[in-house]
Amino acid sequence: MYNKLYFDKWAGDYDESILKAIDKYPFEKYYEVLSTVINKGELQENDIIIDIGIGTGTLSQPLYDKGFKIIGLDFSEEMLKKAKKKMPDIITFQYNMKNDMLDEIKKYKPTKALTTYAIHHLNFNEKIRFIENILFDILEESGILVIGDVSFKTQEELDLCRLGVGKYWDEQEDYLVADKLINRLKKHNVFGEYTKIGNCAGVLVCRRIK
Repeated sequence: MYNKLYFDKWAGDYDESILKAIDKYPFEKYYEVLSTVINKGELQENDIIIDIGIGTGTLSQPLYDKGFKIIGLDFSEEMLKKAKKKMPDIITFQYNMKNDMLDEIKKYKPTKALTTYAIHHLNFNEKIRFIENILFDILEESGILVIGDVSFKTQEELDLCRLGVGKYWDEQEDYLVADKLINRLKKHNVFGEYTKIGNCAGVLVCRRIK
C-alpha cells in the first residue's frame, strides 16, 4: 500500500512492528537484508549515500554513526521526522518514488543509492524507469544502486511463496522477480546481480554496463 497517510500513521510504531514480524512474510530475514544491502554497496570512506524510502532510518543509522553523509528520501513526513531524530545531521527530502528523482539531489554528487522495502510499490515498468533514473541521471558515473526487498529469483519462486503465505499475501504489491527484471535491464545498459535471502527476500545490485 503506497499511501502517505498510512505511512505517516505507521511511523509511530514502525520499528516495534518490524521487530514483531522478522520471522515471517513480508519481513522474514529483515535485518539480514539490511546488512546485505550495506555489504553489497561497496562503501568507501568518501561515499555520499542516498537512502530512498528511508523510513525511520534503520538502514542508514549505522552508516551515519560511522560518519557517512546521508541523504534521506521518503514520501512520509512523519517517517522523515523519525529518521531525523535518530540522525540529526542528515539531509532529508520528501519524495515520491513514482516520480523522477529530484534534480536538486545532483548537487550533492551522490555516489551510492540504497533502498529497502520500497520498490515493491512500483510496477515493472516503473521499476525500470526508477533504476535508470538513479543510475544515469543522479549518481556519479561509477555509482551503484542496491535494492533490498521482498523479492524472488524466478516467477516460480514467487508463486510458491504466495501459495505458502495464503490469505496473508498482499496482492497490492508488485514484488521484484530478478530474472525478469535483470533481462530487461540489460536492454537499458544496466547490469544486475541478485542474491536470494530466505524464502521471500533478496538483494539486487545495479550498475551501468561500461
